[in-house]
Amino acid sequence: MRRVYQLLLGLYPTEYRRQFADEMLAVFAQTAEERRREGWFAYARFAMGECIGLLGGGFGEQRSRTSLAAPLGGIALAAALHSGFYVISSKILSATSIAVERSSAAAMDDPAKFVLLVAASLLWLLVSVLLSVRLMHRRR
Repeated sequence: MRRVYQLLLGLYPTEYRRQFADEMLAVFAQTAEERRREGWFAYARFAMGECIGLLGGGFGEQRSRTSLAAPLGGIALAAALHSGFYVISSKILSATSIAVERSSAAAMDDPAKFVLLVAASLLWLLVSVLLSVRLMHRRR
């Protein structure tokens, strides 16, 4: 049971474990020995209570030390950037489509127009990927 208790202590943050783990293990060992002398039912009840307490305490300590502001801000920023990217992509492809219809390519057949639109789309995709890669490298 002591081994399980030590494993559950791993749920606590590192600095918390450094400060309190030895004392918690000593108190656990002492109390466990007392409950063993009282009988198996008292020991089992004690062990279950300690495991549940460690689970709740460990997750509570982790949650209280973790801020969600940065991840939520990052998600909001990513959503805004993706929305902007899709709006710009839509505008560019729409303008390209209109330009193809009005140009001398109007005399072309439908497959040629499709190939021209696909080429413009791939060019825009390449530009956006290169910009993304540049931004990722700049950030590091």
